[in-house]
Amino acid sequence: MRRTTLLIVLVLTALLAASVGAVPRPVSVRWQPSTTPGVVGYRVYARQLTDAAFAPPIEVGLPTPANDGTMSATLPGYDDGVDWVFALSAVGTGSDESGLSNPITLGGTGTGSTITTTTTTTSTTAPVPCNDDDACDDGSACTADDRCASGFCAWEPVVCPVGEPCNPGRCDTVVGCVLEPAPPGSPCDLGDPCLPGVCTETGCAATLARLDGGVLSVSRFVIRNRKHGQRLVARASFAAGALDPTASGFSFDISAADGRVLWSASVPPDAFAKPKRRERRLRHRIVRRLARSAAPEVRRLVILLDDAGVADVRLVAVTDSLGRARGERELRWAVRAGDQCVSDPGLVCEDRDARTSCS
Repeated sequence: MRRTTLLIVLVLTALLAASVGAVPRPVSVRWQPSTTPGVVGYRVYARQLTDAAFAPPIEVGLPTPANDGTMSATLPGYDDGVDWVFALSAVGTGSDESGLSNPITLGGTGTGSTITTTTTTTSTTAPVPCNDDDACDDGSACTADDRCASGFCAWEPVVCPVGEPCNPGRCDTVVGCVLEPAPPGSPCDLGDPCLPGVCTETGCAATLARLDGGVLSVSRFVIRNRKHGQRLVARASFAAGALDPTASGFSFDISAADGRVLWSASVPPDAFAKPKRRERRLRHRIVRRLARSAAPEVRRLVILLDDAGVADVRLVAVTDSLGRARGERELRWAVRAGDQCVSDPGLVCEDRDARTSCS
């Protein structure tokens, strides 16, 4: 018996009618159909991110597959100023229903822009009745111990080695576990936002150097939901050495634990005022009118550099992008100066009321 792999792509599309602010808009859900016999339809579940439970499901039937084999359904009337969570289930004969796929979140924009989010999830499908083990043999090399148990097919998934970033492992239904080398130059993930990499003949190689020490010590990181967007207040320190923002510029990346970048901003060197020395520290700050064109969401940025080479960074930003951080249990924060980088790849976050706090 095969285990269903659901590929869900959520697309928030704009209506033809002109509008201002958050308005109801259609959402298109696309998935790879189940290969298990007996599936007669699908159900889509939706809820606002702040709600604890899904609303009653929407029956989308059994859509005609597209040329690429996927199925899709368009759901009308979702406020694009609100974060939505979607999940999918398969329905079998006799109204048997699978468990829900892992949920996927579509962040609201309030602008009518188009957003595409992709996730691959796994879910069991409607049970397949059987009389003996032979009825459950699906011929797949990715399942083992196919058997008839208590009148329904059961199986064990084959777990393949993860492999390396440039030589990942996967299960092929014909030959079983295989390794698929990535072409040289392909991007690869080393698990740290300061270490974006590319595949080489010898493996995944980092494309950036770390700042001295490489550790970003975060003392404050709070995202507050506002009527229009989110306000980020963050403070951190790190061993910076001979750092000069007026020569290197400064940039920030905030990403989810899986590497999805949620927000980024870059402040060019010429947006910094001439540094001033105060109480044994060199104070760098941005000039808003100079930073506005390159980094309009950065409202305040101050970098205090002491004689020991330790930098204290204080950041305030207002953006529409960090609504997607709500619900994330871990975040990554990376700070870059030129081609050097420092990060905290394991911020633990908690949602409370209208804010997300991480430490």
